[in-house]
Amino acid sequence: MDYAFVVPQINHCSYNKRLNAYMGFIRQSGLSPRVFSDTDVKENLNAVRNLPADKRIGLITINEWYMALDAILSPQHDVKILTLKSANSAWASPQATLDVPLCEMGIKGVEMIHQKWADRSLHSPSIVVMPKLTISET
Repeated sequence: MDYAFVVPQINHCSYNKRLNAYMGFIRQSGLSPRVFSDTDVKENLNAVRNLPADKRIGLITINEWYMALDAILSPQHDVKILTLKSANSAWASPQATLDVPLCEMGIKGVEMIHQKWADRSLHSPSIVVMPKLTISET
């Protein structure tokens, strides 16, 4: 099964190390992630939309990519993919744009992630939680 994992392809060693760790985690679970470049937003959205609903995992884009990777790799969160957007981003309504139902994580988890980055001197991200990927252990 192929699952969409859209990421910005940024030439940065720290980012690549985290991305490779996460992709390795997905592969060990028997899934084949598909990585799309972040060079064309419209192309990325179409690539996700064209997948069956149960295969759309999520999207990471915009300049807070390292926050997203920290959040999804953090053991206290069982959410696999997050979409972040900054206040000045063009992603006015990611949940409408992506046409993907939000998972029932609740406000508490989102607030935890917000709090984690509250002391950063960056744009405060708006976090949209994508559907959780259930991985059965064999």
